[in-house]
Amino acid sequence: MNNSTGDIPCEIGKSSHLHAFDLLFNHLFVEIPNDLGKLNSLTKLILKWNQFTGRLPPEISSFIKLEDIGLSINRFISSIPESLGKLLKLHYLDLSKNQFFQELPKELEKVVQLSE
Repeated sequence: MNNSTGDIPCEIGKSSHLHAFDLLFNHLFVEIPNDLGKLNSLTKLILKWNQFTGRLPPEISSFIKLEDIGLSINRFISSIPESLGKLLKLHYLDLSKNQFFQELPKELEKVVQLSE
């Protein structure tokens, strides 16, 4: 998607064989839907340069195959789920330019970018 607006359809959770979900450079002013947590085949989740709000759903930790997470330049205002530390294949996590209100869990220090 590029230059899309609106919501992420709930039906996205039915795409169980999806390996990459990339919404880079869109105009999405919504919360991440919980149904996204059903995409257990994901290896890449890129939501950079949007206006996502709210919290990171804890369901993200169910993506056991996830290697790359790009969530920078959004409006997340929650805590960083400690459960992300359980993603053993994760080697890239970019949370920069958000408003997370806690310290980074130690399990994530080796993969995260939090630059201002």
